[in-house]
Amino acid sequence: MIDITSRIPDCKIRAYDTGEIHISASLARRMKLCDGDRVQILMHRNNGYDELYIAKGDGASGIIARGSSDRGRSLRIYSKKASSVLLRGHEKGIFRIGESIQKDDKELHTIIYCKNYAERKEIHTIQGDHQATI
Repeated sequence: MIDITSRIPDCKIRAYDTGEIHISASLARRMKLCDGDRVQILMHRNNGYDELYIAKGDGASGIIARGSSDRGRSLRIYSKKASSVLLRGHEKGIFRIGESIQKDDKELHTIIYCKNYAERKEIHTIQGDHQATI
């Protein structure tokens, strides 16, 4: 079940076919990223399925993040290859970040799904007192 009234900061990334990838301020804080740090987007094939992760790069590996997350703002990285893998032919998309896991002494943050508003046709309105009941 998803709590639609949650006030927990939304950790996400936005990708565009131009190669621009935005990392939300809440995700940058969670990953302890600052301007100039390196970021990696990793893919792992598990039982025939591609699993995608985002991680803080170590040393010279990864793409340099630009922005100023030290003041609570988002960061940006640029990679046509990473955007292409994430978007799979779409123009843009929003990806939520799930649990983090440890693998080979590295913290990986799971990229769990894409919500592509560019193709969305329907609009849903909430009527009443805006309280969800079950």
